[in-house]
Amino acid sequence: TLTARVRQALPSDTYLEADYRHYFDDWQVTSNALNVGVSHHFSPQLLMNASYRRYGQTGAFFYQPQYVGAIPQFFTADFRLEPFTSNTYSGKVTITPKGQIAWLPEGTGLTLQYDRYQADNGFQAAIFSAGVRVPVKIFTK
Repeated sequence: TLTARVRQALPSDTYLEADYRHYFDDWQVTSNALNVGVSHHFSPQLLMNASYRRYGQTGAFFYQPQYVGAIPQFFTADFRLEPFTSNTYSGKVTITPKGQIAWLPEGTGLTLQYDRYQADNGFQAAIFSAGVRVPVKIFTK
């Protein structure tokens, strides 16, 4: 695996990020992934992020959607080893209110995210997710 990563802070609490990953193995699977995104702090309590991911891979040398006749030494119809290309579009909002929320510790935040995934092998997904981030303090002596 070969990777490259760039993170750049811009004026006005804006951040750009880009990642590239190239992978290859002895099954002749080769993949390339490119992630780009931008984040902006609208206030200390509100962070928004938008990102895009492009992924493509070749299939394993022994991949076939189905086998007829003699079974070769190596075989799979696992969709994760077929050749495909995908695109993922994401948007995320993180809200960290001032002060304490109910009984939760200060710094607790809420994250809302939407992802749209599309692949040329027929897979598609629209994913909404929500999470709560709770800071944990570890005490040491």
